[in-house]
Amino acid sequence: MAEKRVAVTLPGGPKVSDTIARAQWAEAEGYSDAWFGDGGAPDALTLAAILGDHTERLRIGIAVTPVYTRAPSVLAATAYTVAQQLPGRFVMGLGSSSKTMMTGWNGIPLEKPLTRVSETVRLVKSMLAGEKSDFDGETLQSHGYRQPPLESPPPVYMAALVNRFMVCVTDDKDRARNAFRAAFAPYYATPQYNAFLAWAGYEEAAAAIREGWAAKDREKTSAALTDQLVDEIGVIGSAGECQERIRWAMETGVDTAIIAPLALDAASAEATLKAFTASAFKR
Repeated sequence: MAEKRVAVTLPGGPKVSDTIARAQWAEAEGYSDAWFGDGGAPDALTLAAILGDHTERLRIGIAVTPVYTRAPSVLAATAYTVAQQLPGRFVMGLGSSSKTMMTGWNGIPLEKPLTRVSETVRLVKSMLAGEKSDFDGETLQSHGYRQPPLESPPPVYMAALVNRFMVCVTDDKDRARNAFRAAFAPYYATPQYNAFLAWAGYEEAAAAIREGWAAKDREKTSAALTDQLVDEIGVIGSAGECQERIRWAMETGVDTAIIAPLALDAASAEATLKAFTASAFKR
């Protein structure tokens, strides 16, 4: 049986010092992991390397670095460096990201995302093993690149759309639900997340979100996320209620639960993270 791990989400704020402080706090409080998002500033891979000098035990993961914004040789070279800073405790996560981030932010077409992720993973893993590249794929080509092999290369994880629990320890469930709607209605309007929502069994909600977003009707878009749906996707309630939801998820197949505070304010974020310290949460 795989080890059950609880992770704090990173970055901890806009400043490098914010992330160092959160990671050190999490390590001291018994969290086993810290996992970054990688969607802009501050840069996740740079921060992961920095944490090698400020933590001793935490496993540090990236969920996820987009495969379109860094070439495979750059990803492999970066992983080569970060893994030395975090020996035995770095995980590289690779994924496609979204059209909003890739095309909207960077002007990069989001073409054949599954193939691009698969080919990038194959190339990066071979590069980390010290193999000379000789690859012609559908979306990538690489010939003649080689870097020194790592004795213990980091694992490379392929992304899924579910990797964080949005958790809010609060007595004000209505306020938290509205915060969830404000944060996630735009996410579920993007093609990948909208399709995922429909796949997960919420076809009517996904359709309503598509229609509302296309009509620039924010009220209709947000209203599609009903209280019942928000309560099923988010983790909202007292510390005990939130702990029970995460415990159930871990008992039914989740090996690493990443706790991402759906913060109403600083106090609710602190309460949420404290609820999953080693002393408060029994796995």
